[in-house]
Amino acid sequence: MIDFLHPSYLAGGNRRQREVYHILSQLHIQEVLKRHRPVVAGTIPIDVDVEDSDIDILCEYASPGDFEKTLRQHFSGQKDFRFRPTRSRGEESLVASFDYKGYKIEIFGQMRPPAEQDGFVHMIVEHRILRLCSRRFREEVRRLKREGLGTEPAFARLLGIDTDPYETLRGFKNLNDGELAAHIPNEHLRG
Repeated sequence: MIDFLHPSYLAGGNRRQREVYHILSQLHIQEVLKRHRPVVAGTIPIDVDVEDSDIDILCEYASPGDFEKTLRQHFSGQKDFRFRPTRSRGEESLVASFDYKGYKIEIFGQMRPPAEQDGFVHMIVEHRILRLCSRRFREEVRRLKREGLGTEPAFARLLGIDTDPYETLRGFKNLNDGELAAHIPNEHLRG
């Protein structure tokens, strides 16, 4: 299994993953955000990204003010920089976004470790599902994303999930591969 907590895996990945690794290096993301334990999440690490997919970086903060100060100090000069507080599934969150070399970068922070945040948990579950499914399933996720569906809703549609896709995928976190495979329609399972 890939160690998604450390971005070095991106350096040996596909073309886009290698580009992201170089962008993270150019922006000194690991050094600048070290206290906030940055983790790349989303579609690029699991290879279901589409042309306009963001580089999503999850962080942890103890002090909202300190996190905001760090983001503004290091990234406010970037094209289209925006900072906003928000709520994600009821939890206070801080988000900075900007453009860099044709990529939209979103840095998302909460008062809990990235590995416990929904974005990371969903990515890990989706990665496990992709390992169990055919290549066609991955392409169908991309097709649905290009049609405007979000990642979790795209997975849910293909898996036949008609409940909240975010909660359902989070609920798959502790399933073993056999239990997880039971939730995947046979037509999508790897042959």
